Amino acid sequence: AESIEDGIRATYGDRDVATLLRMAMQCQIVDDVVDYRKDLKARLPSFLTACASMYDALASTAQAARTYGSPRRSGERGALPLEAALNVLTALAKVLVLAASQRRYPCPASTPASSS
Repeated sequence: AESIEDGIRATYGDRDVATLLRMAMQCQIVDDVVDYRKDLKARLPSFLTACASMYDALASTAQAARTYGSPRRSGERGALPLEAALNVLTALAKVLVLAASQRRYPCPASTPASSS
């Protein structure tokens, strides 16, 4: 690919590459939920630190997990092993986001910067 845009467009034509990208995004969601407090303290961008409201952050993260877990178009599937791995990652991401919604986390907008 000559540019990032070309690379992104290439994922639309290759089901396996698109599935790998969706798997990477589910891994990012899992990482963001697991490392939320550390990311918040370091002021790192993540799905959960992107919104001022934790309720909104969890809702948008749950929506992202659902979206990345479903095919873009009806019948669009990658290779079976990749789809199986995506299904496992999607289930894990959904469970972690649900568990996070049951916990009390500090709100991203109310956390002071760390003094390093």
